[in-house]
Amino acid sequence: MPPSSATKSITGDGNCLFRAISNRQEFFGNVRKAIVDHLIRNAEMFKSFLQPRFKTVVEHIQTLQMKENNVWGTELEIIACADLLKTDIYTFHNGSWIRYSSSQLCSKNKINVQAIYLQHQTGINHYEVVTAVTQKSRYQNRMQSSPVGREKYKFDRKYEVPTLKMNYSDDESKVLSKAEKEGKIYSKDEEFKARKTSTLKRKYWEDEGTRLKKIKKYEEDQIYRDNLIQAGIKKYREDKDYRDALKESGIQKYENYADYRGNLIQSGIQKYQEDKDYRDNLIQSGIQKYQEDKDYRDNLIQCGILKYRENDKYRDKLKQASIYKMKINILQKIPQ
Repeated sequence: MPPSSATKSITGDGNCLFRAISNRQEFFGNVRKAIVDHLIRNAEMFKSFLQPRFKTVVEHIQTLQMKENNVWGTELEIIACADLLKTDIYTFHNGSWIRYSSSQLCSKNKINVQAIYLQHQTGINHYEVVTAVTQKSRYQNRMQSSPVGREKYKFDRKYEVPTLKMNYSDDESKVLSKAEKEGKIYSKDEEFKARKTSTLKRKYWEDEGTRLKKIKKYEEDQIYRDNLIQAGIKKYREDKDYRDALKESGIQKYENYADYRGNLIQSGIQKYQEDKDYRDNLIQSGIQKYQEDKDYRDNLIQCGILKYRENDKYRDKLKQASIYKMKINILQKIPQ
């Protein structure tokens, strides 16, 4: 297949893969959700396509936060989309076409005649829709991310990221560092901000060296740690999508990872014992839920009955509490 020569511009905000696939860019959220749902439903089928650092599809989705907007899609999302649509997806990458097909999952799958053609720009990890090709050469379709011996070609067009141009005085230009200049653009250019955020997220999860440096800084730098915690709390309060995604991720992690579940339970017990405000709020919340939620109330009663039968310490403690409560009631009825 000839190389790509013209593309349709796609917004570079971390959602570019899903925007390019949908063609109608405003539907990228629906496309992302459909692909993630397809991955979850067919987790075993896609297991062999995972990066080596991931053991399960769920781990891939949770770690990369693939349900969230502004998060780059990977080759796993491309092959999942090709299978979902039963449509081959070709990406033009480093001078060659790479084919993703449902037939790679099952040779008997019926594939649509038409295909989707994308251009993958490696330096900025950006996808655009290919609208034309040139007759320079023919390429063999491959399912490899880094084929060897690939002949190099220059693209006829280069993608330029539209960003807000800042005007600096001569003094500012000399004094401001590159990071400070980027900081000014970051605060005023939403597209630049989204791309920068997405790049930093992906770099954190894919580069172990970067991740270890950030973890070390978090552990050693009190101000950095406090700022990060406060930023997280603020985002949790203000961003419903982020809050819902975090809750869902926590629930899945709690269900799937015994170590995480055990640590969370122990942390909760310790906080309950040491923090009076937390303890009082939890008790009041539990009382209110018990009164208003019948399913919760029934489950709690059944759990209590089961625990009473099987746990000697719990049974003895409950008996002592009942005796103590009965004595208090008797004393309150005796006239003074």
